[in-house]
Amino acid sequence: NPDVVRIVPNPGSGDFITLISSKPVAYVKAYDISGHELQSLIISNGEYQMNVATFPKGTYIFRYHFGDH
Repeated sequence: NPDVVRIVPNPGSGDFITLISSKPVAYVKAYDISGHELQSLIISNGEYQMNVATFPKGTYIFRYHFGDH
């Protein structure tokens, strides 16, 4: 299995999305399309509910990695 973070639903349609990590701990950052960081978080138990209600409408980029910061 590859090491990934899945985002559901994708595309999003509500105020929350769920990030599901293939590893117990993942570090995730969300950016808008112009590269501004919107949120930084740690998925510590394999799953995280992210509130995106305050994000401006648009396309987002999620970067993630496993291991040390």
